[in-house]
Amino acid sequence: MQLKRIAMGWRGLENVINRIVEAVNGNDPIEGAGIRITALSNGKLIEVASSAMTGNNPGSGNAGGGQNHILVYNTTWSGVKWQNVTVVDPATCAQSTLSVLVNTGNPSDTVIVPFSTPLWGGPQ
Repeated sequence: MQLKRIAMGWRGLENVINRIVEAVNGNDPIEGAGIRITALSNGKLIEVASSAMTGNNPGSGNAGGGQNHILVYNTTWSGVKWQNVTVVDPATCAQSTLSVLVNTGNPSDTVIVPFSTPLWGGPQ
């Protein structure tokens, strides 16, 4: 079964996901932090990159130069805020309030976005 390409409003993320989809569909190895892939005349060499973390414990690994990677549990978006919007059901005239994320352009407006699964962060 082939994975399908995606389309979304966040072009950078769309491109990354679609490159992964193409690699999976082509049964190609995927290069990432800690994995280096070198194309050779007789195939591909997959090796651990020099900046890869070592060990199975996320807190114990070191990257090149002795810098630690971290687990990221949330991120902060600037220039956005939650805004309540009242919507009306045209059939029943029942009102509801929804919260929507709006782009304010004001750097002091921030929203903290939690991740359901922590992500690896680069050296700090």
